[in-house]
Amino acid sequence: MLLHLPRKTTLDGYALLLCLLVTGCNIQFGSNAKQVPPVYVATTDPNFNAHQDTLYAANQLFSGHVYQLFPNGDTEFVKGFVNGLEEGVQKSWHANRQLAELRVYTAGKKQGVQKSWWPNGRQRFVYTAKDDAYNGVLKEWDEKGMLYRDFNYTNGQEEGSQKMWWPDGSIRANYVIHNGKRYGLLGMKLCANPIDSIRNGNRETINVESRNDKR
Repeated sequence: MLLHLPRKTTLDGYALLLCLLVTGCNIQFGSNAKQVPPVYVATTDPNFNAHQDTLYAANQLFSGHVYQLFPNGDTEFVKGFVNGLEEGVQKSWHANRQLAELRVYTAGKKQGVQKSWWPNGRQRFVYTAKDDAYNGVLKEWDEKGMLYRDFNYTNGQEEGSQKMWWPDGSIRANYVIHNGKRYGLLGMKLCANPIDSIRNGNRETINVESRNDKR
């Protein structure tokens, strides 16, 4: 996949850096997290390209930040890279300036707490990742703030209590996974999650376009 990026910036870069400093507190990083260089490029310069999950600049592994702006000049997203792989805090915003996603990467893999919000500011989902796999509690809410999914994972596999609700609040599924066996009410057909490709053999590829519809 060809990725178009831009020239280095000055004032825009400082503004983005300030934005990250102001809103990037209390974020958990992996023990092997690397420092992303204070270099900022926009997604409009043809001097860069990406292959699968790796970003290159003039055929060299890219280290720095990639950003994109909305037509009105507001920031749409900022993503950090070290040696061609996503690294550190990655943020995206809705057009109304509401924070849309806050993700943390280490060497191209999601690590730690990952969060998303709806345009109205309500929480959309929160979960913990370990080496790009779900690990711990995963919760999802609809746009009205109704919790509709509360799952538990261990190293990318369902383990423990799993619950889902219908929009009216009635139970949709309520079961327990223990040692690979399911016990309890299964009121729905389980299938691959359409809004995420974490694990499940469909690893996300690098795409500097906004990915607000993914976990």
